[in-house]
Amino acid sequence: MEPDQEHSIVLRPQYELVLRPTSANRILGAMVARSLELAKEIVAKDPDLDALVREGKRIRSRKGKRLEDLRAFQLFYKAASAGHPEAQYLVSESYRLGRGARRNEAQALTWLKKAAQSGFAEAQYHCGLSHYHGGRLPQDYREAVKCFRNAAERGQADAQYNLGCCYSDGTGVAQDDQAALGWFRKAAEQGVAAAQNNLAVRYYDGRGVAQDYLEAVKWLRRAADQGVATAQHNLAMCYRDGHGVSLDESRAMKWFRKAAEQGNAVAQNQLGLCYQYGRGLPCDYAEAVKWYRKAEIQGDGAARANLGNCYYHGHGVQQDYAEAAARFRNEAEGGASHAQNNLGWCYRDGRGVPRDVLQAYVWFHLAADQGHKSARDQVAELAARMTVADLESAQALYHSCKDKQPSRLSIDRSAAPDESFAVMSKELNNTRNQLS
Repeated sequence: MEPDQEHSIVLRPQYELVLRPTSANRILGAMVARSLELAKEIVAKDPDLDALVREGKRIRSRKGKRLEDLRAFQLFYKAASAGHPEAQYLVSESYRLGRGARRNEAQALTWLKKAAQSGFAEAQYHCGLSHYHGGRLPQDYREAVKCFRNAAERGQADAQYNLGCCYSDGTGVAQDDQAALGWFRKAAEQGVAAAQNNLAVRYYDGRGVAQDYLEAVKWLRRAADQGVATAQHNLAMCYRDGHGVSLDESRAMKWFRKAAEQGNAVAQNQLGLCYQYGRGLPCDYAEAVKWYRKAEIQGDGAARANLGNCYYHGHGVQQDYAEAAARFRNEAEGGASHAQNNLGWCYRDGRGVPRDVLQAYVWFHLAADQGHKSARDQVAELAARMTVADLESAQALYHSCKDKQPSRLSIDRSAAPDESFAVMSKELNNTRNQLS
């Protein structure tokens, strides 16, 4: 293959290093000169393109050496011009990073495409990323899937994971749980932690495969041990609920803490619950409030409602019914059943809001629609106390509010009416965007 005629280059140094004639620099100069002589001998005598690439990688392994980078680029370019797929990718990266050649995005993209067309999996993967996110190449999810598939079938682990995400979401391809499962498994077996988490979630939920908590825990451990906060949170959930492992609140707390300390908002909320209710560690309201606030800052609605619960009961903060009601309302209007139930109690008892039995009925009813047992009991109790006219007014108000509720459903696993527990975290479905 001939060099790109439109963007031909001259293989010569683009900068000079001036070394003062010290003894150390004379030795260094001699070493560099010898390295260049050896490289020239390989170019001249060895027609093996793989040998050129190996030598170029060996030379470039000494990071920060400009002359070595230049010489490595010359070897890569010679092999790339002769059609070597990996060398084409390395030339692309040299132009992208400005190692051995001036930074040139146009040339980088040209050689990346050549490497991808030559079947080099890493280049196909990066073309897929470019099509998925847009930028270097036009955003085109179908083309991204095509590139990911080409790389995935050649064993590129990140491409396998990304292809699984596309099948999971139905992005650029028809949604297919079994196909997603298959690609997540391939990537997971190669050690991609996000894929291990996603595979575990599918075993946990029984999506595309028979539900199997033991298998879920196996994969969660692998991802959690690699430091994936979502997997650490999910593993904690398994210990908390006794799914696939013996119920162990102390171990649950340990994994919640690991995830929380990495900034995982859902785990921060869970750790707050552990402190508030003494699960796996001594009860400490101040610590509970601290972790709820950390999660709330990141926009976690459950933590906002749980902090409202602290204000309601005066746990770790000064009791403030108005502050509690405001926090419950924010989440209740978003469709969270536990917050709807709590706001119903505020209206029923006139705490933080004016006493209003009709409003209490509405919020209890909305929570009951989502399976909240305590709220269901309150609906029946309030209905029995109301006059026929008041009940008709309450039901009319309920139906008008129900039509405005979002489709989101919150699963509340708590036995107590004023607690909220997160369910298994969702899959990690963002494509891996790693450029070497």
